Amino acid sequence: MQATKITEGIYRLGINLDNDQLFEGMWPMPDGISINSYVIQGEKTAIIDLTEDVDDKPAQFEQELASIPLQATDVDYLIINHMEPDHTSWLPAFYRKNPDLEFFITEKGAGVLKAFCGIDQNVHIVKTGDTLDLGGGKILTFYEAPNLHWPETMFTYEQSSSILFTCDAFGSYGTIEDIIFDDQLSSEQHDFFMREALRYYANIIGGLSMFVSKAIAKIQDLDIKMVAPSHGIVWRENPRAIIDAYERFARYMNGPAEPEITVLWSSMYGNTQKVVNAMVQGVRAEGLPVHIHR
Repeated sequence: MQATKITEGIYRLGINLDNDQLFEGMWPMPDGISINSYVIQGEKTAIIDLTEDVDDKPAQFEQELASIPLQATDVDYLIINHMEPDHTSWLPAFYRKNPDLEFFITEKGAGVLKAFCGIDQNVHIVKTGDTLDLGGGKILTFYEAPNLHWPETMFTYEQSSSILFTCDAFGSYGTIEDIIFDDQLSSEQHDFFMREALRYYANIIGGLSMFVSKAIAKIQDLDIKMVAPSHGIVWRENPRAIIDAYERFARYMNGPAEPEITVLWSSMYGNTQKVVNAMVQGVRAEGLPVHIHR
C-alpha cells in the first residue's frame, strides 16, 4: 500500500471498508466507502484525521505512512476535524506510539477527545481563523463548521496549496483504489461518485442542511484549488463541483428540488396498488421520473 502524493509535501492515505458492512451501523454501502487521512509536511509534520481501528486497517495505514517515508514518531501534530470513531478509534493506539503528539481541535471536540480517548494533554483549542505554521511554507488555517455532522466539526485549509480538508463534509460513498482525483475519472465514474455523494448526504448530512449552507458561506471567499474529504475522491480539477452539489442538496430541504417523485407504499390486501398504478401513470404522462419503493 502506497500513500498518494497530492502536491508537494501533501499526501493522501486511505483505507476501504467493504460492502458487507453497514456504514455507521445503519447505512447500506453496496460499493463500500473509503476513509481518507492526509499528511502535510513542512519543517513539522501534521496528519489530518486518522483511521478506524478495525481488522487490519491500522496496519494498512502504517504501511502507507511508511511509504512517504514516515512512522508514528515522526508526526508532530494531529489535526482532528471530526471525532467520530471511523476517524479516531485508532487514536489511543497511535498516541501510545507517539506520546509527544500534539492535538489541534475545536473546544467541543476537546471534550469528546477526553471522553472517548481519555486525552487532555497537549491539546490546543482552535477557533475560526486560527493558524498553525508547520514551516517550509505550509500554514494551516482552521474554520469551525459545526454540525457537519457532529457539533465539534471543523475544516482545515492549507494556504500554500489552497487545499480544503473537510472530513465528512463533501464526502461520498464508494471505495478508492488507484484513482483518487476527479480528473482521473471516466464520465461514468464521475456520475457514480456524484450519485454516491447525494446518497451519502441524504444518509449522513441531510437533516443538518442549514449548517451546510452556513459552512459554505464561511469558506466562500477562500481560493480553493482542491477539496479533500475523508470519504470519497479528491476534487482537484473542479472543486466547485462538489461544493455546488452540496449547496444544491442543502436547498432541497427548504427550496426547489429535482423534478422527480419518489413513491413509498405498502398494502395489506393489494388494493392500494391500484391507486399507486394510477398515480404513477399520471405522473409519467407528465414526463416526470418516478422512483417506486414498496
